[in-house]
Amino acid sequence: MNAAHVHLLLNHVPVLGSPFCLLVLLFGLLRKSDEVVRAGLLGLVLVALLTAPAYLSGEGAEDVVRPLAGVSTLLMAEHEAAALPAMLTVEGVGVLALAGLVIGRRERRMPGRLLVTVIAGSALACALLARAANLGGQVHHPELRSGADVAGPSR
Repeated sequence: MNAAHVHLLLNHVPVLGSPFCLLVLLFGLLRKSDEVVRAGLLGLVLVALLTAPAYLSGEGAEDVVRPLAGVSTLLMAEHEAAALPAMLTVEGVGVLALAGLVIGRRERRMPGRLLVTVIAGSALACALLARAANLGGQVHHPELRSGADVAGPSR
């Protein structure tokens, strides 16, 4: 297993985990279930813990794929630039989610303003992650690039 494998394995955690945890959190609020809300917050903390290694493994993955045919170094740079704010947002949401868990446990209720902030931050993180993931996919998959000729040779 090389650095590219590690990056591909880890980068799915924030991309899939963030929207899933956001949905769990929203479902918990809709059902007025503190347990489900706590599960969503805990999930966001776990996603944040795995997002930093996903981001940090990108440099090694870049070294592995740069010499391969069809790899766009321009898109690699765009992907890296898009990944940093996505990672920082996920980490910030993780810290806020952890604060919500701690405060909620101490006060026996979830702080409303903090939950709204976590939800808004999670939605922003999902959008930033989607952009970074889309750019990352295009690095080595020309068929995903806009305007790409994916028809191939005619039969």
